[in-house]
Amino acid sequence: LAWQSWLKEPWSLEKERRVDHDLSLRGLKKLPDKEIKETHKDIINQLKLDINKPIVLAFTGVAWDATSNFPSEAYKNMYEWLWDTINWFKENPDIQLIIRVHPGENIAININPENRTRFEIETNSKKIKVPANVHIVSFDNPVSAYDLFHIATLGMVYSSTTGLEMACLGLPVITIGQAHYSNKGFTYDPKSRKEYFDILRNSISNRSENACS
Repeated sequence: LAWQSWLKEPWSLEKERRVDHDLSLRGLKKLPDKEIKETHKDIINQLKLDINKPIVLAFTGVAWDATSNFPSEAYKNMYEWLWDTINWFKENPDIQLIIRVHPGENIAININPENRTRFEIETNSKKIKVPANVHIVSFDNPVSAYDLFHIATLGMVYSSTTGLEMACLGLPVITIGQAHYSNKGFTYDPKSRKEYFDILRNSISNRSENACS
């Protein structure tokens, strides 16, 4: 109801400026300046990305966050979604995937380091083979999530707030889990595994066609 009432609010240039200012304070900028562009080049070189191929950006949550473990209509939990996604990219080598592991993954005061659930450790234990077109950015990598936004064709999350931030920059976003901003009309919210991959494929295709036009 609150969202519906906001949709009826008149928009103005002043509100637009306020939103842009607030986003800028968070580190989000619609038009990257020269310094940010240099950072993007560094990221592309570090991850050995091909700028001529689509780049999809996925964010993990932390395993002890309840929203990462709530089942969605398409998947049982966040890990199941990520592993299925890796397998899809294995079959689609002309599309690149960056998985940005949550930087707080190794911060759990009440859990011993050896007992903490980490995405890369869990992935290895499941013997998930990560193909060359999938790039995992570890939790301790200093690269900023906000810098990654600007090089992406599409963003994906289970329930992370980064999905909302990507949408603010105009990126198409797929939400899999129960995010507080999903089903509001500005994200893709698949209800099945098939619908998820259909949306993923079509979104990449549409963005690639627009880039060429």
